[in-house]
Amino acid sequence: MEAYIIKKLRDNILYSEFNTVEEFEGELRKSLQTELMELARTEHSNNKGTKSQKIPFVNITSPKNRDEVSWKQIVDGSSSATNGSGLHVSVLIWSMKGGAWWTQSTTTREDGSWQSDAQFGNDPESDPENSRCTYRIVAIITPQELEGNQEFADIPSNVARSNKIIVTRTTFNEREDLREAQERADPYPTSVRESIVRSRITTVNFSVLIHC
Repeated sequence: MEAYIIKKLRDNILYSEFNTVEEFEGELRKSLQTELMELARTEHSNNKGTKSQKIPFVNITSPKNRDEVSWKQIVDGSSSATNGSGLHVSVLIWSMKGGAWWTQSTTTREDGSWQSDAQFGNDPESDPENSRCTYRIVAIITPQELEGNQEFADIPSNVARSNKIIVTRTTFNEREDLREAQERADPYPTSVRESIVRSRITTVNFSVLIHC
């Protein structure tokens, strides 16, 4: 930019005639001020155009960080990939055991909200060792729609991305075992507590009827 201004000044002054040094200095000062004002207007116009452009964003709303997930589970969130934006959301999952990032089938709605049918590892019946495995989830925005089950060595660069969510996969049996353990620790399991509440409600109603 400095070289450009110097060239403009040289071109403006080179073909001008000056009778005194003062005339030369005055014309030089005038040309320099003109070029600086034009440069300032150009930068202001560029900054104004940049501010008007929305920066793409994408967030994961479910599951939450450190949640437990099933083998197949819905992942959803919000984004700036609204209708007409030309943008698409894709979800990628990476196993903490190592390997690659795998894209998941993701649907982006008109308002920018999105939902992904995510799969964490293999079928537990054929690969039970995947239970209790930890995974990372990230959502990205791309100009092109990515199909599910694509492999990436790393998250594509130069794209907007969400924060990474860490989850742990559990099986149905493990969740049932946990529920049963919680009920054993509770002196009034859920089923018993519900029976007690119903019994108390019936007693109150019967007492009201007698007094009436």
